[in-house]
Amino acid sequence: MIQLAYISFLAGGALVLIPLILHLLKRRPSEPYEFPSFLFLRATVAKRQNKNNIWKWLVLLLRVLIIAAICLGFAWPFISDVAPKTQEARVILWDSSFSMSARPWKNEMSGLAEEVINLAGPKSPMIIGLVGDRTRWSGKGKFCGDKDKLMKWFRGNSESRPCSSSFLLALKQAETRLKTINCKFKEIVIVTDRQELPWQRINFKHPLAPGIGLKVIGPANKSFANCAVTEVLNDSVYSRAGIPLKISAVLRNYSKEKFKGTVSAAVTGYSSARESFILKPDEVLPVKLKLMPLSVASNPRKLEPLAGKVEISCGDDVTTDNVRYFAVNPSSAFKQAKLSPLPDSRTDFIGTALMPGASESDYKKMIFNGSSSAGLDEISLIVLRKVKMLERNYRSHVETFLKNGGSVAVIVDNERETAELLKSFGVTVKKRKTNTTYLSLIDYEHPVFKPYTRIKSEGWFTIMFKEWFELGLPPGAMVLARFSHGEPAIAEISRDGGRVFVIATDIKREATDWPTNATFLPFWRELPVYAGVICGKRKKSNSLAVSCAPMSFPSDAIVVDAQNKLMADKGAQFIPDTPGCFKIITSDDSSMFCVNPPVSESETVMVPKKFDDRIAQLCKNETIPPEKVIKTEGERMAAVNHPDNRSWWWSLIAAAFIMMVFEMLIANRTAL
Repeated sequence: MIQLAYISFLAGGALVLIPLILHLLKRRPSEPYEFPSFLFLRATVAKRQNKNNIWKWLVLLLRVLIIAAICLGFAWPFISDVAPKTQEARVILWDSSFSMSARPWKNEMSGLAEEVINLAGPKSPMIIGLVGDRTRWSGKGKFCGDKDKLMKWFRGNSESRPCSSSFLLALKQAETRLKTINCKFKEIVIVTDRQELPWQRINFKHPLAPGIGLKVIGPANKSFANCAVTEVLNDSVYSRAGIPLKISAVLRNYSKEKFKGTVSAAVTGYSSARESFILKPDEVLPVKLKLMPLSVASNPRKLEPLAGKVEISCGDDVTTDNVRYFAVNPSSAFKQAKLSPLPDSRTDFIGTALMPGASESDYKKMIFNGSSSAGLDEISLIVLRKVKMLERNYRSHVETFLKNGGSVAVIVDNERETAELLKSFGVTVKKRKTNTTYLSLIDYEHPVFKPYTRIKSEGWFTIMFKEWFELGLPPGAMVLARFSHGEPAIAEISRDGGRVFVIATDIKREATDWPTNATFLPFWRELPVYAGVICGKRKKSNSLAVSCAPMSFPSDAIVVDAQNKLMADKGAQFIPDTPGCFKIITSDDSSMFCVNPPVSESETVMVPKKFDDRIAQLCKNETIPPEKVIKTEGERMAAVNHPDNRSWWWSLIAAAFIMMVFEMLIANRTAL
């Protein structure tokens, strides 16, 4: 049916009177005067004058049509499947949480929603909203009275993109949309499994607008059983290729019944590990799995991101959270740290630990010579050694880096420039020691050392130091490790919003055998991770919750899944709506992140029996007669933007423009 979005523009049609009045004024009779010299021309001009009269009437017609076409075009006529006087309107909110796929009611819930959709018609339009961390609307959020279109959209989208749901914003958005339509009956229908989580943030003291009802449809069976993998930890975020992996996982039973099953772990390039388990009601069970490499690595020092997952099989009702993905070596080291240069005669043990097997070009990207701050905004840690090799203005770049929340690790040596740098941080180098010593104390509560609590950490106390330095630390400094005489070996100092780490020995063969110890590589890979957490440039975990919010990456980056299937091309956004491991590949680097279901969605707590009484509090019994509802700007914009509303306003404007051209040509010919 034909409708007008901006009917007030038709008032401009009164402007057609202007050309009519002007035309009539020109036809007003005047008193004739005889001019003898023109008497012989009358017969000649008579035929031409009659022809001009026809053109004048045509000009008048064109002018009237131009004004009418412009007014009608601005009124925006369109054909819609929604009747101008609707009787009822509904907004269906479909709970897109993971628990909606539970075995007891998976098919039942879709049937309940389709029963409501079948009520749609021209006089009973609807909108469907799929509620997750954000709400996706049918028809771009515009009412539709075609139930076939609504049903097709629902069936094509309801089972995709499950994520954590909340009805807080969805209810407000549904209420706003119902306010834009003029009808007697308005209702919000929520189709949910009655899990308590989506309702937790609802304020029941603030009811919906008068005249808007609320109905909650749920399954007949009001409970489900669920077990989940809630956490996965690797012994270290980084691991060299070809060595065994030790994986720790946490399993949880959210139900009141006991479950038996198996848990398995798999990582690319490693054999899978499997164990049996028994989960008692409400039990949290930690498990440990060891994975062995399938073959000897061609380059055991090469650092590559690897995809992994831990999966349980126990016959529970929800299987989505039975798998949890994780990444080994999620990001390259030079994206997290830069190093000051060393003499060519020195072996760069720290550079090798951070980026084993790096090419010469990649190694150069990791070097900070102090001449500029280029690349410092991408990293979290600068390692300073042989300070005298840096450019003179390096101090200003380091200070700015610290003020921006970055961290600096200083390797102490027997040079004046290093002592001056440490003095600016409040650290004094008291004395150089050459007697052999070992570590006697480690702060395992510190995030850098905490991973060592899950593995054998005796290696720290076998490190031999033949050259070390006695330090004086400023007040408030934290000592992370001490030598056997009690002197600080590794210290952390807060400085201008960042952190300064001081290593009281030079990293060279003559000073210590630490680079050959098993603790060296994990320490120098955990330190940039911790520094990144401090400055906020790197998330503590490389695991993201499933979301419908798009992610942006550098313009030259592509995103692929664990099977190297392209998920997002260069410049495109990636939507993390599917659990799994994903790799970001740029021209000079690659990194990996994981997408997992939110742990909170595994909860089986359902709303209480008295919940319907609280729902009733959201509804007011007052109604608003339709004649008092004014057509709002929102409703007009809804009609203008709706993809299914067919309009020919542009055709009217184009026709008016064409008629203007003809009118100017004819008017010039007839001198009108």
